[in-house]
This record gives sequence, C-alpha cells and structure tokens, in this order.
Amino acid sequence: MRIFRQLVWKFLRANRMRTAATIVGIALSMSLLTAVIEGAVSGVRYLREVEIEKNGSYDLIRSDLNAQEAERLSQLDGVKQYSRITEVGWANIHSTNEKKPYLYIQSAEDNLKDLIALHLTEGRMPDKADQILLPEHLEKQGGVKYQLGDALTLQVGTRSVNGQRALANASLGHREEGEDANKAEEKLVDLHEQTYQVVGFYKKPSADLESYFCPGYTALTCRAAGDGRYTVALTIRQPEKIHAWMNEHPDLLKKAKIHKNLLQFYGVIGKESWRIMLYGFVIVLLVMVVFGSFSLIYHAFSISLSERTRKYGMLRSIGATRRQIRASVFYEAGILSLVGILSGIVIGCLGIGLTLHFLQDLISRFVMNTPVRIHMVLSGAGIALSALICLLTVLLSAILPARRAAALSPIEAIRQSRDMELKAKDLKTGKRFHQNFAAMMAKKNYRRNRRRSRTCVLALFSSVVIFVSASAYSAYSIQVIDQRAGNGPDVFYFYSVDHMTSQTADLWKQYREIEGVTGFAAKLSPQNISSFSADRANFSEDYQKKSMNGQESQENGQQKQVNGQESQENGQQEQYEFDSQLNFIDDKSFSQLLKENGLSQEEYMNTSAPRGLLLNRFYLKDVKGEETPPLMKKEAFPLQISGKRMLNLQGEDARFDILPLTIGAGITKGFWFERDVNGIYYPVSAMEAVLGRNSSENGSGGVTLAFQTRDHSKTVEELEKMEGKLLGYRGSVYDRLANAQTTQATILVIKVFAYGFIILISLIAITNVFNIMSTGIILRQRELAMLRSVGMSRRQLVRMLSYECIGYGARALGLGLPCSVGISYLLYRLIVQNEFLRPISFFLPWQAMLIAVAVVFAVVLITMRYAEHKVSKVNLIDALKEEVV
Repeated sequence: MRIFRQLVWKFLRANRMRTAATIVGIALSMSLLTAVIEGAVSGVRYLREVEIEKNGSYDLIRSDLNAQEAERLSQLDGVKQYSRITEVGWANIHSTNEKKPYLYIQSAEDNLKDLIALHLTEGRMPDKADQILLPEHLEKQGGVKYQLGDALTLQVGTRSVNGQRALANASLGHREEGEDANKAEEKLVDLHEQTYQVVGFYKKPSADLESYFCPGYTALTCRAAGDGRYTVALTIRQPEKIHAWMNEHPDLLKKAKIHKNLLQFYGVIGKESWRIMLYGFVIVLLVMVVFGSFSLIYHAFSISLSERTRKYGMLRSIGATRRQIRASVFYEAGILSLVGILSGIVIGCLGIGLTLHFLQDLISRFVMNTPVRIHMVLSGAGIALSALICLLTVLLSAILPARRAAALSPIEAIRQSRDMELKAKDLKTGKRFHQNFAAMMAKKNYRRNRRRSRTCVLALFSSVVIFVSASAYSAYSIQVIDQRAGNGPDVFYFYSVDHMTSQTADLWKQYREIEGVTGFAAKLSPQNISSFSADRANFSEDYQKKSMNGQESQENGQQKQVNGQESQENGQQEQYEFDSQLNFIDDKSFSQLLKENGLSQEEYMNTSAPRGLLLNRFYLKDVKGEETPPLMKKEAFPLQISGKRMLNLQGEDARFDILPLTIGAGITKGFWFERDVNGIYYPVSAMEAVLGRNSSENGSGGVTLAFQTRDHSKTVEELEKMEGKLLGYRGSVYDRLANAQTTQATILVIKVFAYGFIILISLIAITNVFNIMSTGIILRQRELAMLRSVGMSRRQLVRMLSYECIGYGARALGLGLPCSVGISYLLYRLIVQNEFLRPISFFLPWQAMLIAVAVVFAVVLITMRYAEHKVSKVNLIDALKEEVV
C-alpha cells in the first residue's frame, strides 16, 4: 500500500488548487458544525447561569420538615450540597395587602446564598440572631416601610387554623398549601416578643421558597433558635436523574418542589416545546451544513477521480486490486479530512467565540436583562460530535467515487470510453442553434458528457436551495419574534376579582390618575360564561360553510342543539354555538369605540336597556388580516344571542343558566388595545343590568388595564407600589415597550447569527461550484486544444464556455428556485403558522432569491474566465499530446 499512498500525495501536490479548494470546503463545513453545536451548548449553559443568577442553583426544596427529617434528607446518598432554613415564626405587621399580613421570619445557614439567589438591594446579610434582612416587596406591596438600622419589635408566634398548625406556604385561612377548602379562622398562637435590627433589604426570593400563596413576607435572620420546623434546599450530583433519585425516597421527597426552570436546561423536566424548538433549530442547521458539505466533497472527489481514470486503469493493468484502489481513495479522504477538520475546529471556535464576545453586552442588557454575560463554552463532546459528523460526511462523499473508480475495467479506464457515450440524438441541437456555432457546441458538450454536466447543475442547484432556505428560515424566525412583541399600549396590568361588582370599576379611577399616564382603558371579563349561541339564520354564509360543519351531530342526522335541548316543532330556529368573550369596558373607552364605528351614544350608553357590540368577524387558518369574513349577516342586527353561564364554580354538581344578550351592531374595528379578538362589548356601567345584581356577585372575572404613558418604567414602578394597597394581592405587569426593546435586540442577535451562517454556507456553495466547474473545464483542455487547432479563436472559445456556464446556471435556477419555494413554505408551516400567529402571511424571500440569481451567474462566469485563462496558458501541442495513448 505504500506505493499507493505515495501516489496519493503526488496527486494532491500536482493539483494544488483543487486540493486547497477541497480542504477549504471541509474546513468551512467543520467550522460551521463546530459553531452550531458549540453555540447551542454555550446558549444552554448561559440560560442555566441566568436562572441560577435569578433564583439560585438548588435542584429542589423541601419544606415543613422536623429536625430528624431535615437531618436525614441532608445526609442522603447523592446529595452534593445542602442548606437548612429554620422557621422562627410569624408576626403580624399590619400590611395593606390583606392576603399577606405577616412577616415570615426564618433563620438561614451561612451557605444559603450558594443555593438560593439573595439579591441585596441595600445593606448586608445578618450575622447575629438579633439582626434581620427584610424583602423589598414588603414596602412595595405591603405598604410597610423600614430603614437600615431601625429596631423592629415583633410579637412572633405560630400560625394556627382551626386549632391546627398551618404549613409554611399555605394561603391565609388554609392549613395545607393549595388547599381548596373554604377560608377558615386563623390566628397566631404561642406569641413572644422579639426585637431585631434591620441590617439590609433584598429582592423577593424564589417562588419555591416564598410561594404566591404564602401569607407572609420572608425575612431572614441567622443563628436563631427555631420552632422545630425546617426547610432544606439542596443540589444533587446527577440532576439529570432527579426523578429516579426522588422515587428512592418517597417519604421525604414526595412534597418537594423541583427547580423546574433550571432542570429544564438539563433536558430532564420542564417545557417540551422549548427542547423541540432548540433541538429542531440545531438539527435544521446541521442538515443544511451536511447537505452543502456532502455536495461539495462528493463532487470534488468525483471530478478528481475522473481526471485520474486513465491512471487508475494503468494501475489495474499492472495488477492493482479493486480493494487497493478503494483504499487509496479513502486514504486521500482521510488526509483531507485531518487537515480540514483541525482547521475547521480552530476557525469555528474562534468565530463563535468572537461573535459571543461582541454580543455579550447586547444579550445580557437587553435580551435577558441580567448581569450574567454569555461566553463560549468549549465542550469536548460537542467538538467530537462535530468532527464525527464532518468525518462521516467526507467518507460518505468518497464512497461512490471510490466504488466507481474500483469498478472500471483497465481497458475502459485507459480509453476513458465511459465518460463520453454518444448517441445519435445527442448530436441534434435544433435549427435555432445552427446560426450560432458557440451555442451549438455548448449544447453538444452538455449532451456529450451528461454526467459531468449534471454534476455542475446539481452543485449549483444545492447551493441555491441552501442559500434561499437558510434566508427564509431566518426571515420567518425574525417575523415570529417581531410579531409576538405586537403593538398597542405601553404597559398592561392584569389581575382577577373574586366577585364582579360596581366597586371593581371604582378602582379604575385611581389607576387612571397615575402620574405620566396619557391614555387609559380597562376591561372586565366574566370567567363563568363559557359559550354563546345564536339562531342559525343569523350567521353569515361563510361561517355556515366553513365552521358549522363541525357542529353537525353524527347521530340520526340530527344537528347539535345548544344546551342539549331539542328543537321545537313550532318553527323555532336552530341554535348554534360560537366562540367569543363577554367584556365590560370603561365607559370612556366604550364611548370612543362607538364614535370610531359611527354609532349612537344615547342608544348604546343606556343602562336601562343595554345594547352590546359584537366584533363581527371569525378567523380561519387560510384567511389573514382584513380579509377575515363576517361572523353574522349585516342584516341580522340587532340580534338576540344567549350565553351559557355557570352559577356555582365550586363543587362537582355544576349549575348553569342562559343569559340573554342584546347585540345592537356588528363592528369591524375592535377595542383599541386588543388585537383582533372575537369579543362582545358592553359599558361597565351596564354590567349589573346585563348580568343582574345577584349574579354579578357570584361570578369572578379577569381585569385588563392598558396604559399609554410618557415614562413606561415609572408607570410600572407606580403599579407595583399600588397593587398591594388597592387590590390586597399581586397582579401581573407587562411592560410592552421594554419587551419591544428586548425584541429588537433579540432580532439583531438572530440576524448576526443567521447572516453569519448564511455567509459561511454560501462560501461552501461557492467553493463547491468553483471547484467543480473550473476542474471540469481544465480537464477538457485536450478537447479545447483540438477546437483551437481547427481555427476557433479565443473569443469564440470564451463565448462557447459562456453559453455552457449560462446553461448550467439557468438549469440550476429553474430547478432550485421552485424547490426553494417549496422548502420555504414547509419552514413557514413549521415556524410561523399556528393559532397565535394568524396575522403573519406566507411570503417568499425575494431578496434572497434575487441575490441567488445574481450570484449564480456571477460565480459561473468568473469561474469560466479563470478556467479558460488556465487552459489558454497550456501549449497547444502539449495539450494535444497529453492524452494520446
């Protein structure tokens, strides 16, 4: 085999340009594989570090343990690190938040900060039993204010509900956490006086330590005597096996709280959709890289071996076996792989490392809003996987050329008769070519060597498909993120009410008066009205055709009747259900809605005979934006509809009644701060007239407040201060403007990665095309020399080659662009089209397609000029003598 290895090295040195192009292609492929996999590993590690920074590194927390149980849990096999927290007691601090009246005092061990994130906003951690660290939301949500150095004297005791001790995170008036029983009498027992010095303040801790149901604000001291109840936070040595580990100790860990937001980044728990999205994104990129790499390397080996066909025939004629020929091809592949993979690892690591370095501030400040900075994580397993994929790609690319080289008989290989098999029809070019000699020769050359010609077309085809598909994938991803940010108010505030009364709307006045608010709207939506129905004759023809088929009964041809009632024989109209949401909006916003739709204020603001508005449209997956068809016929208004209302929300025996509603008009422009949801609107002043006084006191509802403001961050701060005072519990604030800034930063990050990927994949494609076409023309130097010897000028030669190259490009674009459109549509269906993103319509990446067309013709013509220049340098006599047997 030594002689064959020497021959391989001789072939590589003799064709330095092609060898270099193949190595560059492998290196680019390896660098892309490395960048994709190492980027994914670095991204997951970064998300893990962000979660640790926000909430802590603990894997699970177990509360309400006695001293013996806490000791047993701490000493279990598999525990890596633990910290114990002792309950000191509860103290009533007269918070304005009626659902959170207590201060929950706990004594922490010194290593608690290693497991649970405690972000100090002022002061320091306590180091004595008479010092205390207070949470900052005690003032913001509870209205209780202290300063550093204040002496805090409290009556500390134990929570008792109906004579039994309540669990740590059980809500007010409940003994068990999450208990569904009705609220009972609760009091503090075994009170004793305790004085503390305030030494610091910290941000609200993880919800696993202080849940949303907890009726107290968690304050921390240290080295204090507890009341015998413990909480243990711990990490385990193998977090990916946490479920199996917990099943081994069910008595201690059955009620443990798992750190889901952290463990999801180990791939063992949490959001399946998140993992599908991440792995799907990585797989799509890897498939594109492998496809482009396979095309480049396969064609490089095919053309390289075609050039050496005669040499392999001579080796076979003197006794070389097929196995030796195949081994020499794989040896060449191994040499090229070694150089290309090592170079690619360096290039890929440098590329992704520098990219993440320059994006650190942007990602940490705007995208994640955290001080944690992203950096490249060098994963040995990731690099090994990248190298394995690249090596397999090279070897698979070399298999077919190696088998083809070994299968040739010596006579066929020496005569090179297989490369050109002419048939009579191959000589026919059509009358339109007779007047253009260069075009006629280009056509004959394409037909004469179809295998080589198809190789060039396939290389261009794959390049076009990869470039356009990658561009489409990037464009659709950006559209999704941009659309999710949405438009509308600067700030949203959401909360719920147990009973919908007129007092609900009275609170809205105080929110409207927040300093800096320039626009305000409020909406109250009952949660006990589940569905609506109307006479079939009132529905539009589009709705009846496309939506009512799903409401057909399968039994005896009978149609579905609302509430299970059969239609009467006296001509009563059939009732059909439709989806909507009943909303009561503040009177000012309702008045503005009437004005925008040209409706009477007196008629619709009359609370004695209330009339509602229906957003008259319904949505289909294949219909977008303003083209959405109407739900009801225009002539059907005013109309009567019915709502199905649940009277008792608790208990298994649910009772319902029918709520009659009068709809005065159908509108096409909805409430200003909402997207185009299918809603029914009434003024909030008509709520009791619509629902009835008794019914309104039985139902719960969700409230949405929308704000236009001069300073969105200041409005958010004011809302957080007000929520405990006005509501008595926490709501949810959504800062849309801040989210929009995050969205823009996220889009920029995606563009950097996407365009970097597209540039590299394009370089692979261009290298592929250059290598194939230039080598293909150079291999034909004897043929071109014969044409020159019979009088063809260099200008005519250039024209002939130009026609050939334009033919390659036209064929590749004719196949590649339609295929790219199909793949783009599949990517659109995969990424964009779902029920939450209906306004986004399918679009073609025209810019990428135009760039592909321009680049294809530019690359083939530049490649042709380079190859022609190389061929023209060869002496005519030498070229004619080269292939003479």
